[in-house]
Order: sequence, then C-alpha cells, then structure tokens
Amino acid sequence: MTYLPLFIDLSGKRVVVFGGGSVGTRRALEFARAGAKVTVIADRFSQELEVAARGGALELIRASLSPGDDVSRYLRGALLAVIATSDQALNGYQEGQGAGGTC
Repeated sequence: MTYLPLFIDLSGKRVVVFGGGSVGTRRALEFARAGAKVTVIADRFSQELEVAARGGALELIRASLSPGDDVSRYLRGALLAVIATSDQALNGYQEGQGAGGTC
C-alpha cells in the first residue's frame, strides 16, 4: 500500500475515531487540535480522552463493537474515519464497511 500525505482543512468537519486506547487517543487529540469535530467510539477510553471530552474538545460514545456490527450509523456526516482498535478482526471488518478512510 502506498501512502499519500494529504493536507485537509478539518475545521468544523466531523471525524470519527474507532478505538479509545493509545493510538485512538493520539489520533483523536490530533484531529481535535486541527479543529475537527471528533467523535470517539470505543468500549473504554483513556484518561486523556475522558478529560478532553469533559472539556468539550470531543465526544465519546461508549459502544462494544464486534465484527458483523453495522457501523454506518456512526459514519453519517463524517468526512473521515480512523480505525484504531487493538482487535484486528474488528479492524478488518470496519475497513470493509467503509470505515477507515474518507466517508
């Protein structure tokens, strides 16, 4: 896979991050700093995400997702989705559902 650096104005754009661990936290906070309206979906969240959400920097949705779940409801209105869970089966399924790229 070849990666292409993109420069996108995320100001006010919705970005969805699947995963509340270290990678999801890093990505979500980066997008929030860039002005995106970030929603993080996970079954648990890092302390940093909890603090950022209390401060209004992003939204947290607690959900336990499994391969086979329909994630499209979380992607409505999103410009970008990032898959950052530690579950490889779930990551692969979400990629097949259209998460993990532009929506």
